[in-house]
Amino acid sequence: MKKLILLILCFSLYFTGKATVSGDVKSTLTADITTPGTLYVLASIYLTSVTNLTITGTIDARDFVTMRDAMPQLTVLDMSGATIAPYTGTEGTSGTGTITYPANTLPDNSFYFKSTNSCKSSITSLVLPSTLTTIGAFAISCDYLTAITIPSKVTSIGKAAFLGSSSLTSITIPSSVTFVGDQAFIYCYGLASLTISSSVTSFSIYSFYFCNALKTIYCLDTTPPTLANGSFLGVTSVTDVFVPTSSAVITYKGNASWYGYFPGTIIKTSITTGVNESISNTVNVYTTQQGIVIDGTQAGEKVTLYNLQGVQLQSVRSQGARLMLESINRGIYIVKTSSKTVKVIL
Repeated sequence: MKKLILLILCFSLYFTGKATVSGDVKSTLTADITTPGTLYVLASIYLTSVTNLTITGTIDARDFVTMRDAMPQLTVLDMSGATIAPYTGTEGTSGTGTITYPANTLPDNSFYFKSTNSCKSSITSLVLPSTLTTIGAFAISCDYLTAITIPSKVTSIGKAAFLGSSSLTSITIPSSVTFVGDQAFIYCYGLASLTISSSVTSFSIYSFYFCNALKTIYCLDTTPPTLANGSFLGVTSVTDVFVPTSSAVITYKGNASWYGYFPGTIIKTSITTGVNESISNTVNVYTTQQGIVIDGTQAGEKVTLYNLQGVQLQSVRSQGARLMLESINRGIYIVKTSSKTVKVIL
């Protein structure tokens, strides 16, 4: 009888809100949302128990309130197939006043509790929508989040966007990003590696304040980004600042702000930075601990992986979303798409 009731609930959930359930129904939920703002109703019987949530379809700021406030066990969240719709109203993430939340924007305070000044501690894995263009203020404040990929369409990272995300060890700011807000990565105590693409021309105040585990910085532009007051205040453990060319070494050392934070021989060049910047804003190729990631390809586009000897190792067709080439040994590889060829080191 209990199984019958649970089956009826599952079918009801699917047909009324088009949300599907997979795996252990107490902990794993896949929701395909056709009406933004309805996650709370669709997932009502799973709110207190769900740990793994995959969302597709269209969501808005009200659904982020559900994920933040009503899902205390939420650990793994995949929104790669979701689109964020605009919302104006009183039920969003930033308070009870009438507030407008733009489309394709991770809402302000998505995973940050303003009332207690605390992080969403349950989340350890977070995949953002591939259509995302803006990360809002205080949006990703998850102190047990271990890794994140900033999607290739993101142009702006808001104030204190990653406040207190102290378990992150590596951040790559992709070539699409042109603005990084005040205190964007403040108190990311575990951050050890930072890659800055050439599109980022300046940093705001206290951008990496007390990221005191930071050891390696890869700067992909020959011109030093402008640093504001306290951009790297409290950062004392950096051992390597890699820049693209020998002339760039001279330029960075000649910049009072950069040389003030990173004096001596730690500003240097090398054959590869370990993460390669995309030439185009549409396709971004980079490495993570899991493998090689390709963002921004078109559906049906061929992606091929070669070793340095030109031997083809993998060939896949894009589905129009993020590709991950996994199970690859450490080494130097060539990734070829229809628009570019990129060398990466894993």
